Amino acid sequence: MNNPNPSQKQKDIETTVKKIVSLMLGLEPSDIHEEDFLIDDLHMGPADLTDLGERLSEAGLNVEEIDFQETETLGDLIDMLSAEEEI
Repeated sequence: MNNPNPSQKQKDIETTVKKIVSLMLGLEPSDIHEEDFLIDDLHMGPADLTDLGERLSEAGLNVEEIDFQETETLGDLIDMLSAEEEI
């Protein structure tokens, strides 16, 4: 995340995203980092990104305005989700 002092809401979103990604990929949440590229580092394909969007939506996050194919890093995704929640 680019914010040096994240809000509690942003921390909660980060925890949720990491938990979902870890379950999808069979990794520990501690092995997933904000700098990780969704496609290059985490090896997520188009179907994985679609599934991620569905799971985040089911978790109560607003994903309507997010283009998962254009989102590069996990931190970018967390920032976008946090911005959507503030609207």
